[in-house]
Amino acid sequence: MTAIEPIIESQQNIDRIEEIARYNIRRFMTIAGKSQSDLAPIWGVTRGAVSQRLNGYSQLKFTEVVLAAKWLGVTVDDLMDDSALIQDEELRSKMHLTGENKKTAGITPTASDGLPRLGLNQRHSD
Repeated sequence: MTAIEPIIESQQNIDRIEEIARYNIRRFMTIAGKSQSDLAPIWGVTRGAVSQRLNGYSQLKFTEVVLAAKWLGVTVDDLMDDSALIQDEELRSKMHLTGENKKTAGITPTASDGLPRLGLNQRHSD
């Protein structure tokens, strides 16, 4: 074991804890019918900043987890409970869905002529 391995393992644990909190905040928001725009003033940030945090592009702060819990009417322990995330990960594994293909699994949206539907900012390639 090298001196750097405990640091790497520690960072992986931190990343996993943050992933659990993000997952549960999104899950409870869905259950409560609340949006990122609703959460933005609670955290004192823009809706875009909420999206960045919930999608893992920027770090969640512990105070944001506490504020989200209070706003959602749950405890911080509820937001740190990994049971629902683990259950979803196991289900994705059984369905052979990974992070890369879980959105594209199944039927790809197509236009009326059978061609793949393009996103708003996509253009067909020549």
